[in-house]
Amino acid sequence: MKIVFVNQTANYLFADIITAFANKMPDVQIEAWYGSFDYDVTKLPANVTTHIGPVYDRTSFFRRFRTWTKFYFWMRNKVKQEDIANTKFFFVSNPPLFVFLPRLQKMQFATLIYDLYPDVLTGFRKNALLNNIANYWAKKNMQVLPSAQKIFTLGTGLKNAIEKYLPASVTDKVQVVPIWNKQVETVNASTRDFRKEWGLADKKVILYSGNIGLTHPLEYLVEIAKKLQSYPDWAVVVVGNDSKKVKLKDLAIGLDNIQFHAPVPFADLSQLLSIATWGYVTLDTSATNNSVPSKTYNLLAAGSPLLAMVNSSSEIASLIDTYNVGISFKEDDIDAALQKLLSIDAPQHNQLKQNAVECSKHFTKALADNFVESLGWHV
Repeated sequence: MKIVFVNQTANYLFADIITAFANKMPDVQIEAWYGSFDYDVTKLPANVTTHIGPVYDRTSFFRRFRTWTKFYFWMRNKVKQEDIANTKFFFVSNPPLFVFLPRLQKMQFATLIYDLYPDVLTGFRKNALLNNIANYWAKKNMQVLPSAQKIFTLGTGLKNAIEKYLPASVTDKVQVVPIWNKQVETVNASTRDFRKEWGLADKKVILYSGNIGLTHPLEYLVEIAKKLQSYPDWAVVVVGNDSKKVKLKDLAIGLDNIQFHAPVPFADLSQLLSIATWGYVTLDTSATNNSVPSKTYNLLAAGSPLLAMVNSSSEIASLIDTYNVGISFKEDDIDAALQKLLSIDAPQHNQLKQNAVECSKHFTKALADNFVESLGWHV
């Protein structure tokens, strides 16, 4: 038996999942197919081999889909060469195009859905072509997803959304496994001082680190920076690239309390997150049940309380309420959220930081074992 793990943009989460399977199944051949891997692949177990395909480019909507398509055809060609009867596949939803693979319904496969397509394309429904593509994609989901041995996802909101594509008789295939923070023993290697590099001194920093994509309404973060101009001890820092970055920089012209920076190497992530007085998390409120920001648990592990613009029914809002680790609000509640933010004193903020660290202890790489146990491929 062989197990093939597929993820175009892989990181430590993917590595932890593969490692969990490899450790339980040391005599099984395991392959990782990816475009980029933000992890030292030499640290993967000995029974794991790697295959590199087209790299994902998120710098524009067009390039995103073009590189998804390139990886899809690369993946499709490789699948044709596999002994399907003796190979199990584990697809991560980047690219989400895996549902279009021929013969997928005849394959033994599981999937981990980070972002649910076409649901996250709700903002494009006014475009006739995209609307037709979304409708076809939804039909494909209904044809293919019931054939999965298991469908893993990150929270109950996503679970409920996925179940709409399944017959009631197989909704028990959907299992929630939350994401987790980067393992503690490897996050402190960096010596970079981002506060010094970026001239932040002792400022209170609202940090956003991640994609600046179409489903990330970061225009409201610029609006927050505008409202904080009269508070010189506050700064907003945006770290990342994607299709919206130019637009955001244009919106921020004239503001001296907001900075934009390119993504930092993964080895420096912990040092970057440590500058955050507040970690900013957001998604389009029409999509907050269909996606979970991946940096959330790393922010918590760094002791950064969350400032989250999400729906009150979202997984992130529930996390904040359950563990008391920050402030959640909708886009029409910015003023009230900022009033609450500015009213929090040092002792209260320290308590939130402690809560964040304690919360993160519930979300460690031990969660990766859930994938192994649930699928039972090691039995």
